[in-house]
Amino acid sequence: MGALTQMSVYTPILPIRTLEEFLNETESLFDNITGPWAQLLFEQSDRQNLLDAWTDLKNDLLVIKSEVTSADPQKLKDAGLNGKQLTSKLGWISRAWERFHKSGTVKLLRKLLQWINVLLGSIAKLIFKGEAIKELKEAIEKLIRPSEK
Repeated sequence: MGALTQMSVYTPILPIRTLEEFLNETESLFDNITGPWAQLLFEQSDRQNLLDAWTDLKNDLLVIKSEVTSADPQKLKDAGLNGKQLTSKLGWISRAWERFHKSGTVKLLRKLLQWINVLLGSIAKLIFKGEAIKELKEAIEKLIRPSEK
């Protein structure tokens, strides 16, 4: 196991089969990234700001989960959040998550974040609050220390 996954406070439940599971796993991953892994990933000057931003956005996840589960099926389809589109996205994300969980490298974390971005983009099309979480994910990617790329 890699250094990052050894420091994990939560083990992902894989494979991910639903949007709610995806959001739960993403929440746990962001908890790790902004918590115990922050010293390894980010400059000291960025750690508290990331933690504060994530703490603020966590409340929005409850709203997003609620809106996703009650969304009109046609709107879910239009956003690529049901049927074969969703199954494919969850499959790709699960495989990236499994590789990261097995090896725990920063390179694999970056790949996982890229796959997470695919589904967060679809969620943001459906639910406005999803865009803020997508933007935080993008900030995380940009702030990972250059030496960790």
